[in-house]
Amino acid sequence: MVTEIIASDRDFLEEALSLAQGAAFFFVLHEEGIARDLQMQNLQQALEAQGRPVHKVRFDLASPDLLTMLSRLPLRPSTIVFVDVRGVEYAKFNPENYPEGVELRQKAQNARQMLSNLNVQRDQLTVPGVSLVFWVSEQALSQIAQWAADLFSARSGIFDLRPFVGPRPFISERSESMLYGSHLQELLRAVQELPPEERQKRKQTYERRLREESSKPVPHLARMASLHHELALLSLSLGETAKALSHQEAAVALYRKLAENGDPDALQISGKSLNEFGLILASLGQHEAALQATQEAVE
Repeated sequence: MVTEIIASDRDFLEEALSLAQGAAFFFVLHEEGIARDLQMQNLQQALEAQGRPVHKVRFDLASPDLLTMLSRLPLRPSTIVFVDVRGVEYAKFNPENYPEGVELRQKAQNARQMLSNLNVQRDQLTVPGVSLVFWVSEQALSQIAQWAADLFSARSGIFDLRPFVGPRPFISERSESMLYGSHLQELLRAVQELPPEERQKRKQTYERRLREESSKPVPHLARMASLHHELALLSLSLGETAKALSHQEAAVALYRKLAENGDPDALQISGKSLNEFGLILASLGQHEAALQATQEAVE
């Protein structure tokens, strides 16, 4: 049996791009490297299979004029352009703090200038029917928000596709609980970085998908568990703790069922889900139940 776990932000991004009709700016959080290249490649293949043409351009210190690069592409309605953003992180350095001739000073100046130009070009970059998807690191996104604020404010969505690196093997029950607690905080922090209106929209989308899946003659249990887990995080980030508890409890029950059916991947996920369930219980003051869930997670 193979467990299918939804990469929720990837899934949501693909749907958003599939539905996008007018001009749109999307931001995808992912650090530079091979993993980003693979994500771009896989998403491009999925979109092209839907009949959406996809182009890729590199926006960096060596190629700082995005508008010129776009003018060379065969853009038409429904086109999607992946903008691979690199080097704008240097904008965080103040050039005045470095003497003339220092390489870092020049890079900082260039990064700030390319982002300022990007901001000025916002209206010209708004091509009818064309979606621009900026692939950025967390630091790059921060600099875009500061130095290209007008373009950033016109965004249609932010999606976090960074892989999460799980906790190291535990030494004790207490340290394991602390590590899984930081795991939940890391996931929750990523969700909370999204604007509240986007979290609400995403929550409604996942609720709809959950209803659709549960109404099928043979529901996909792993997909339902993943949706419950995402809804728990979203509810928690919106202050809806009781709803978060309900969704996490449902996720735990489904992962436990998958593990009992012999799915090896579900066992580890079930443990993490149980621990997160315990943390939510603790936040509601249900400490005895929280301790029981955490102990079961460690086991």
